[in-house]
Amino acid sequence: MLRTREQAISYLVAASVGAVLVFVGTIVVLTFLLGSPIVYALVRAVILGGMLALAALWYWLSIKWMDAHDRW
Repeated sequence: MLRTREQAISYLVAASVGAVLVFVGTIVVLTFLLGSPIVYALVRAVILGGMLALAALWYWLSIKWMDAHDRW
């Protein structure tokens, strides 16, 4: 359970940075190291990075809701 706004923001930042790193890392690993086609790598990168992006969206919406309802 997130107790403070700062803790929620740190989770938001971690999920956002993680989404970008997973997206780029998936493309690099699949294309350059494993020799997969770029389209295959992009689809996989969008799926994997998108999962973390959804988590970041959830944190952002939660922070906005808590701010709007003065729940901190």
